[in-house]
Amino acid sequence: MTVLASRPYGARVFRFGWRSRGAAAALLFCASTARATEPTEADKARVATLLRTGAQAAKAKQWEACTEALSAALAIEDAARTAGDLGLCEEQAGRFASAHRHLLHARLTAPPGDKKNEPWKGYQEALARVTERVAIVFISTYPTDARVLLNGRPLGAADGGHVALEPGKHTLAARREGYEDARDERVHTAGSTPHVHLVLARKPQPAEPADLTPSVPATAKRPALAPVLVPTAEVVAPWYEPTWRPSGVLVSIAYASAATAVVSGGVAIGLEVDRASLRAGLGRYACGPASTSRPEDCDRLAERRDQHNAALGVTIGAFVAGGLAAGAARLAFGFERSAGSPTIAPAASTSGGGIVILGKW
Repeated sequence: MTVLASRPYGARVFRFGWRSRGAAAALLFCASTARATEPTEADKARVATLLRTGAQAAKAKQWEACTEALSAALAIEDAARTAGDLGLCEEQAGRFASAHRHLLHARLTAPPGDKKNEPWKGYQEALARVTERVAIVFISTYPTDARVLLNGRPLGAADGGHVALEPGKHTLAARREGYEDARDERVHTAGSTPHVHLVLARKPQPAEPADLTPSVPATAKRPALAPVLVPTAEVVAPWYEPTWRPSGVLVSIAYASAATAVVSGGVAIGLEVDRASLRAGLGRYACGPASTSRPEDCDRLAERRDQHNAALGVTIGAFVAGGLAAGAARLAFGFERSAGSPTIAPAASTSGGGIVILGKW
């Protein structure tokens, strides 16, 4: 690693030139998020100081001090280059899982045109190296909204995500209210990509309380009880029972026709505006039979005219059909009402789904 120069706030500190040794790293679900508010002037000054401290520590190969300073800077301002430089220091300090997280964050947030240039190229090469030194664990849970803990530290809802782990024994646990905890404890090796599936079992439901009523022997004499008259509940018929009626079907047709008329009318208006725009760019007789050279816009103008006429025809037809359906529905409703039927005309059957229209018309 070569330290070029310290930087003011917003410039770069490091330039790294290691050679690439691995493939692209696996995606990680716990990427850093941007700060909700812009840093203040005091924050910017603090970040500049921390970046200079990190640069000096890296030049002296004091990787722990470099990691500490850049971690504090990243906590104030979530900058992709700061995360990448922090990952490089963490790699030298032997913190490969944390380095993987920060280098991946730098790669994912790198400007598209700079990913093949320094320092982004150095971050990519370092990410490939640390990927070979960690285990990339894919986590899934059931139920999928269970909260996941890694060695007792919460990771949140981690279903469908990846996490980089240092080689060794780790415990992944999942928790959810109303379920028993699920645990997976195993030894993970460098370069492995295991899948950990945590299935939570429902907790048993509490038993119903026992009947504490004292038992009475069958031969015991029971006191006579006066009969209690309990008024019977009045059976009320449901206010609405779905049934098929002609008026409901006709009203549905009227609504559909009206919607079709509105849509086709809007299309016709849009085509007419397009025609006016095309005509404005042509001469008065540019598309006439006496024109010596016929522009290409003449064909488009004729096509828009045909489309406009078709849309206008659909609009008129839909309005006529809707009016006829509405009149027929009104007539059918009069017949149904005279027969004592309710003032509701659903377009549905009792054994199936469909469009049910409630109301009066």
